[in-house]
Amino acid sequence: PYRGEHLRLAREAAARGELVMAGALDEPVGALLVFRAPDRSVAEAFANSDPYVTAGLVTRWSVRPWTVVIGQDPAEG
Repeated sequence: PYRGEHLRLAREAAARGELVMAGALDEPVGALLVFRAPDRSVAEAFANSDPYVTAGLVTRWSVRPWTVVIGQDPAEG
C-alpha cells in the first residue's frame, strides 16, 4: 500500500534533479538511491518522509557521500 506514495516522492525528487537513480538490491534485500545535492540533508529529508520508512518497513537506512570518478558528473566536462 506504500509503493504509490514512495514512487511519487521518488519521481518528484528525480524531476527536481535530486534523485539521479534508484533501484532494488537482491540478497540481501535492500535498495540504493543516488542523490545529487549540495549536502546530505536532501537525501535525509527524502528518507524521513518516505512512507516505507515512516510505516516501519524500512527500519535502517544511511546516507553516505560518494565521489564520482567516472560517469555522468557535470564536473567531468
